[in-house]
Amino acid sequence: MTKKLTLKELRDIAQDYLSPIYGGENFDLRLEAAKYIEDSNEWEIVVSFLVEEEGSQLLKFKSFIEGDSKYFTRTYKKLMID
Repeated sequence: MTKKLTLKELRDIAQDYLSPIYGGENFDLRLEAAKYIEDSNEWEIVVSFLVEEEGSQLLKFKSFIEGDSKYFTRTYKKLMID
């Protein structure tokens, strides 16, 4: 049975899980939504974070014009925590 967790605890669990995969030390993770599902004793959470875009030349040019050295997009992931 999963205990009720605080939002900070949920965010920290997601950070520990996703940081080695996507971000390293400067991982800007945000908890967007959290819902406890009593039937399955699980948390369904949605997090978002910035990912450096390796995309098109147009996006790189746009970020250069705007004075940014890199172009980032916000990525969303849904996680189930039991």
